[in-house]
Amino acid sequence: MDYELNTSMFYQTKVPFSCSQCDRPLQFKSEFSVGLICPECQTVSRRVQLESNTLDKMEAVREDMSVIRLGTTGSFEETSFEVIGRIQYFFQETYRNHWFLHFNNGTSGWLGDWAGNYSIFKIVKETRQTFENPVITKKIQINNSDYFLEKIDVSFKVMAEGELPGFYLNNEKFIRLEFNNLNGGLALAHVFTKNQLEAFTGQYVEVGDLQFQNFRQHHDWA
Repeated sequence: MDYELNTSMFYQTKVPFSCSQCDRPLQFKSEFSVGLICPECQTVSRRVQLESNTLDKMEAVREDMSVIRLGTTGSFEETSFEVIGRIQYFFQETYRNHWFLHFNNGTSGWLGDWAGNYSIFKIVKETRQTFENPVITKKIQINNSDYFLEKIDVSFKVMAEGELPGFYLNNEKFIRLEFNNLNGGLALAHVFTKNQLEAFTGQYVEVGDLQFQNFRQHHDWA
């Protein structure tokens, strides 16, 4: 089905609006967000509305006992952030939380969270050819840094909450490639079947380095 943009229905940052399905009050916090998932009914409100009677929805995230939640705040390299969204991926061998971060300097980024491991990373512009023919230990180069392929996995389920960049608002299966380098850096690639690619670079961090506030307590999931 073809859609047309309705530019008269543009949701501005920090301006309240109502969910088109259940009328719950909503509000975008980041200029980088394109979609906002209603916590009441899971309907996706897009920054620029589409001329269609179809309401997109995302499946609710599963309980995984993470200490992070929407509204958790922290700091990385002396820049404060707030957690405003999450993508929850389930792969054949593991799962990953990617928490969308809104930094107080107006930028955005991601916090990786799985089984007590944490990383900070940002999206980078890379060509699909960089990640073709993946084999374990294969070397690639991004921004003049060498990375070595450590793991290949395939997604089978994607859930989400909060507000997110638009390119994540799909549930398409993809191949996930995980790279590391000798300096403690990481690179990730999500290779989709329709010639689409998402690539990221960043680094592993210790939980104490992030100075979390407003995180979940044990009684929140008991």
